[in-house]
Amino acid sequence: MVIRATSSQQSSQQSSQQSSQQWDEALDKDDLDTHTIRHLSRKVQKGYDEQATRLVILEQQVQQLQGQVQEQRQRRRKKVPMSPNSRFARIEQIQQALLSSSEAEDSPDESSASEMPSEAESCIWTCIRLISRVVYNVYFHPLRHYPGPKAYAATRIPLTRMITSGKAHKKIAELHAQYGPVVRLGPDTIDWADPRAFKDLMGHNKGGGSGGGGGGENYRDPINAQYRPHSIINSNREDHARIRRVLAHGFSAQSMVDQQPLIQTQIDLLIQRLHENCEDGGAPLNMVAWFYYTTFDIIGDLAFGEPFGCLEKSDYHPWVSSIFDNIHASIYRNQFQRYSITRPFARWLVPKKLRESQRFHNQLSMDKIRRRMALGESRPDFAMSTPEIEQTADLLIIAGSETTASVLSGVTFFLTTHPDAMAKLAEEVRTSFASEQEIDVLSVQKLRYMLAVLDESMRVYPVVPIGLTRVVKPGGDYVCERFVPEGTRVMVSQWPMYHNEEQFAQPGSFIPERWLGDPRFENDNRSVLQPFSFGPRNCIGRNLAMSEMRVILARVIWNFDMQIADDSRKWTEQELFGLWKKGPLNVHLKAREK
Repeated sequence: MVIRATSSQQSSQQSSQQSSQQWDEALDKDDLDTHTIRHLSRKVQKGYDEQATRLVILEQQVQQLQGQVQEQRQRRRKKVPMSPNSRFARIEQIQQALLSSSEAEDSPDESSASEMPSEAESCIWTCIRLISRVVYNVYFHPLRHYPGPKAYAATRIPLTRMITSGKAHKKIAELHAQYGPVVRLGPDTIDWADPRAFKDLMGHNKGGGSGGGGGGENYRDPINAQYRPHSIINSNREDHARIRRVLAHGFSAQSMVDQQPLIQTQIDLLIQRLHENCEDGGAPLNMVAWFYYTTFDIIGDLAFGEPFGCLEKSDYHPWVSSIFDNIHASIYRNQFQRYSITRPFARWLVPKKLRESQRFHNQLSMDKIRRRMALGESRPDFAMSTPEIEQTADLLIIAGSETTASVLSGVTFFLTTHPDAMAKLAEEVRTSFASEQEIDVLSVQKLRYMLAVLDESMRVYPVVPIGLTRVVKPGGDYVCERFVPEGTRVMVSQWPMYHNEEQFAQPGSFIPERWLGDPRFENDNRSVLQPFSFGPRNCIGRNLAMSEMRVILARVIWNFDMQIADDSRKWTEQELFGLWKKGPLNVHLKAREK
């Protein structure tokens, strides 16, 4: 249409030019009579009329095209037809319309170039998408009936802020106190503070839990599993069973007896260093550091064939000091991986210091693994193939050392701030053995009050306060008699459960007697305590951890009287990034008179 109008305009211009030429010729010849003037005037007027007509037609055509563009834009802005009988279908239709418009915008062609939306329109469509997603998450999502704050249901951002704040354990406990034993923490995330959830989510799920679920295992979170998919934690059910069989002998009770010379050698060095540095109670010692030195040297000797040398040098090995930064960096990275907009840059959004520490840690891990494999089978320790070691090395170190040091630090804090409990335990230890040489992995098992002290410490100060994420299997599952749709991320958090008055009387108090039949606590649900997790994926290092904790604690109490320094009386007020970010626990040690 525009081309035809342009051609007519050109013919009109040619007619006008011919008339103008005739005027010029007549003027040159001085031959202008009345008839000629009238004739030429009519021709000129006709040319201008034709040109004006064509311009009007062209103007109308432009207006028509503009009207078509406006009409198409208005059609796109109109609401999508919605079924009056289905609110869920209503949201689906809106989302489908948005998806269609998004696809159209992503692949424009030349014919639609004039219909491309402006920046303002793009912002509007983005806002509509976000609003529709929020409305869906809050009011139409399959998890909409689970209690929790609306802001947490609408978007994952509040949960991310909570986890990266270091205060997640306290906030989750507050939410459970407000909403009950199950809380929706995100659009697709639920946290349980109900002891039945251990069995329903993590048990040997072949016939179903308390709610009748069954048909396979709820699998690991793919976000967490992508970095070490074949480790003992993240592997699938079949591979996990195979890896666990390989490791089982090395972590068995009998193996702890066989490995006792290695364990006792490091504990001997610990006691020696404490005597050398305590100044008979005059100089406070950071017991967190000393427990770390010991447990890392033990697991280093057992797993890698050589200690880290922490006790020898009375200082952290660089690899050990980087472990917490590695865990801290993983927390940030995993959160950024959960958003499509930040996923490609997740590793770069981690603070630079943590990223460099993580790289350093990984390099040293591989060096340790290669040195261990070079030892072959000349030592009676863990028989592991290369793939298991490569994927599981860091986990062995953390499970066999960091968590044990955390429990020992926690129990030392509670004993030094509860003199009555300290006196009872000291009496039990010092009257149960004739000499320090009698304290070993077998003899400490008869110390009932010590076991109660350890259990109570792990309840009040759990090593892993919030649960690792599981994803509900295809087809969904029943948890605590409630159906949970497939793909839902679920957690069972220990901190809110252990600090719940419905499970324990005086939950915030350290009272070891609750584990020894004290009638004040006869209604306590002691089976709730699962410090080593539950089911086929529970902590394989439990025997090692309990052996270390009992022997180390017994020998420290046998040798020293302990008194906490004033600057450590609020030691448990710590931040949480997967594991506790522990500050110094300064304690005065005085060699006791034997």
